[in-house]
Amino acid sequence: MAKKSNNNNMLSAKKVSQEEIDKFDLSPHLVNFLWSEPFYSRILRSLNKEETTSIPTAGVTCVDGDITLYWNREFMAGLNKSQVNGLLKHECLHLVFGHTTERRKDPHIIWNYGTDLAINSTIPKHELPKGGLIPGEKLHLDADQKSNMSNEELEKFEKLSNLIASLPINKTSEYYFNKLISDEDIKNYLEEMAESRSVSIGFDEHDGWDKMSEEEKELLQGKIKELVKEAAEEADNRNWGSVS
Repeated sequence: MAKKSNNNNMLSAKKVSQEEIDKFDLSPHLVNFLWSEPFYSRILRSLNKEETTSIPTAGVTCVDGDITLYWNREFMAGLNKSQVNGLLKHECLHLVFGHTTERRKDPHIIWNYGTDLAINSTIPKHELPKGGLIPGEKLHLDADQKSNMSNEELEKFEKLSNLIASLPINKTSEYYFNKLISDEDIKNYLEEMAESRSVSIGFDEHDGWDKMSEEEKELLQGKIKELVKEAAEEADNRNWGSVS
């Protein structure tokens, strides 16, 4: 997974008190999914869940042959109930859609953003944490983030934001990926931003995907297909919740 980064650079960051951080409990959210979202719940029950400070938000990856959901307590404590639900759906859909395995494309960092745009088209906006990449919506910087950027960086960021705002919803990850790489300036800016971590867009981490061996990817792909099959069967027997 990614190295720990400064939450002040995260578009999704929200300042929370130490008391709020200490009180946060992921378990009630998972229990709620058990009753309201059988499809997603079946997937989540099969994942290792590991609290960490090595990433600033959350993410799914494969570690030693097991699928693991990493989550940062400070980040999660800053989300409301709906946003936690949206984040959990988001991570499940990365697995369901094969974003971590057979559909990976280069440059990986831009593929990551393409997958976020596709997934966030399918989740209600009010469930998405602040900073999510949403087609048709501009990115926003707060005053502190703007003050840490040069005029040149702000211009590049604005160009990226305008592009995302111009994109239609409900397209494939490949569609959004191609739109992002078709503009050479935006492509270069996204790669530079990822390298410097001056500003991190999106609300989850994907870095662990690129550290998996081909053997791990094949193993993960097989596990995900079986898991999705089981989740669909459980949803058929109960209900599909918010899944269309």
